[in-house]
Order: sequence, then C-alpha cells, then structure tokens
Amino acid sequence: MTPSANPTNKTGQRNLQCSYYGDCLDYAVDHRWQSWDCSKCSNRLMQSSSDAVRSVQDSHVCYELPARISKEILHRFS
Repeated sequence: MTPSANPTNKTGQRNLQCSYYGDCLDYAVDHRWQSWDCSKCSNRLMQSSSDAVRSVQDSHVCYELPARISKEILHRFS
C-alpha cells in the first residue's frame, strides 16, 4: 500500500475514483477485511481522470481478480 492511502477496516463510503483505490483494495484483501471505508483518508475526495474509470453497460459485470486469488480458485475447482 502506498504511504498516501489510508483505508479503515469498517463498512462505509469508498471513493471509486481515487487513484489509490486499487492499492486500498489489495490491502483489504491481504488483510481479509470484509469491507473498508475512506473516511479517515486525506485522499477521500480525490478524483482520477475519467479515462481511468471503466464504465459498464452490462448488468452482469465481471471483475478481474488478482492472479494469486485466481490461481487458488482454479486449483480448488479443478
């Protein structure tokens, strides 16, 4: 996690457009958090460029998983 990111282990609001969102997501996954929020982060109001934010029209959204999680899932079900 970058020194600028500061996720909190609690349910709350997240800033999906923050450029540190991916770092916080990785941190939460590594620590097995059920949820996190951005309320104590100084970047909670940050807006990334619109090019970096993907939008999806399909109601069946597929998310990319980190490689280590994908391998664990494939191993369990193969």
